[in-house]
Amino acid sequence: MDIEVTLLRTLNEKGEIADSGEFAASIKADHLAVVGTIKSLQSAEMIVSSVRELECIRSNSRGRGQGRAWIALRAGCRAAHKL
Repeated sequence: MDIEVTLLRTLNEKGEIADSGEFAASIKADHLAVVGTIKSLQSAEMIVSSVRELECIRSNSRGRGQGRAWIALRAGCRAAHKL
């Protein structure tokens, strides 16, 4: 599958892609490969995108007897691009 062609076709049909992570999952592609394609198209001034940080929560074991502590990651687990 050609990510660039699929991405441009989707933008042409829908007008925008709200979340690059969801887009990557929908076409069964690696999110980093999609982000690389986005950056390439952006540098060629073919598309415009904005980055938004997503907040997520991940568990982190804190040693014996303490169970699990939940940590909210302020920087987010990944950045999603909106095109």
